[in-house]
Amino acid sequence: PRRPSLSGALPDVFTLGLIWDSAKPSKEQLSALLSHMDTQIDLAKVLHGVDEAAPASLCCLVCFYSAHYCAIVRDARSGSWLHFDDSSVSVVGSTWADVRFKCHSSKYQPVLVLYRQVGTDDSPPSPLGSLPPAAASSWANMATRCAARGGIDPTTRPTTTSSKASAATRTAARGTAGKLGGVPDAPPAPAKRGPGACHNCDDPAHESRDCPK
Repeated sequence: PRRPSLSGALPDVFTLGLIWDSAKPSKEQLSALLSHMDTQIDLAKVLHGVDEAAPASLCCLVCFYSAHYCAIVRDARSGSWLHFDDSSVSVVGSTWADVRFKCHSSKYQPVLVLYRQVGTDDSPPSPLGSLPPAAASSWANMATRCAARGGIDPTTRPTTTSSKASAATRTAARGTAGKLGGVPDAPPAPAKRGPGACHNCDDPAHESRDCPK
């Protein structure tokens, strides 16, 4: 096949777009694609106009599934592959085999394949650093930063822990159950009657036989 020509400087991150003829490929098709995907390439053999060897490593996959997109990114600082899906970030594993298993078992369709040039981890800061925390912490921005700069800034990681999220979920579920006619929260326990208090009005100033009521 004819190699595409490079116009301008060689980018730090080379993006390859994949086109599918089906939104629901079989697992055999996914397995065949993933088995032919190289984790190391030479951009001089991919692009016309690159005279010297330009090794690049696979750093990110943007995948499609169920009318939804996610990203699997290799964090060069830890060597782990991370899964970005909406506001959640989880670890896929430390090897390419882990990524292949994740894509195959979840039926993820790779639609964008990103390769980062070897030795570009010290690239200039990304413009994403100027974004407010809410915008900079979205999965797309975090995945892009991780792929382009060789790691994730810990300050942009989601701060909600699993225990806090579980507590928030339980609180929301209790409130929703009450509104929808489910089991409401238990009422607060009544205050204990003190010794000698009136059994009619709970006034400790007099006994029941002297109650004005």
